[in-house]
Amino acid sequence: METPLQIMKQKTQPWHDRLEQVSHAQQIMDQSLTLPQLKDLFLAHYKLHSLLELDICKTLEPIAELVYHQRLKLAALDSDLAQLKLTRPPVSMALKPQIDDLSVALGYAYVLEGSSLGGAVIQRQLNKHADLQFFSSQFYQFYGSQLRERWLDFVTITNRLLISSGETELAVRAAIAAFQLAYIIFDAEVSTDETEPWFGS
Repeated sequence: METPLQIMKQKTQPWHDRLEQVSHAQQIMDQSLTLPQLKDLFLAHYKLHSLLELDICKTLEPIAELVYHQRLKLAALDSDLAQLKLTRPPVSMALKPQIDDLSVALGYAYVLEGSSLGGAVIQRQLNKHADLQFFSSQFYQFYGSQLRERWLDFVTITNRLLISSGETELAVRAAIAAFQLAYIIFDAEVSTDETEPWFGS
């Protein structure tokens, strides 16, 4: 029997793959990413986290074992923006979703926590990039040596909390909405391609 996290991963995979198309994934992996492109990525990261983090934290605060306030990454993003000589970008509050349900918060958190795994991979690639080795991201290295442990803690706790199929479905819908929001932000901030909308009308 599949766990809630396995179901979430399977059902969100197409949205994850599409997001990679507008977030310079290929340029990161082949080390052709430019400094302006890196700056665009961090403006998009900041916008996404500023729209989601605090509401997720507020909703998940009663789940003491998650210690979600220790998972907030906006301060790390502020530090990275400063290192890149960027100021905080304006954020459209019209994009801000309603996150006041436990299952919904876990779905949104799944996307942000999963991105920490990807961030570690990105930093390793940047370390190989002759022009970008100067940049040591607090955001991409947020959990440091505890990355795997913190991800497995999130997986275990989320699988325990999503008891019913209805709760899992709510979390899946929220995770999909999080990927859709990320796509909108990254497509506007990062992508120069003309890409057709890819989520439901």
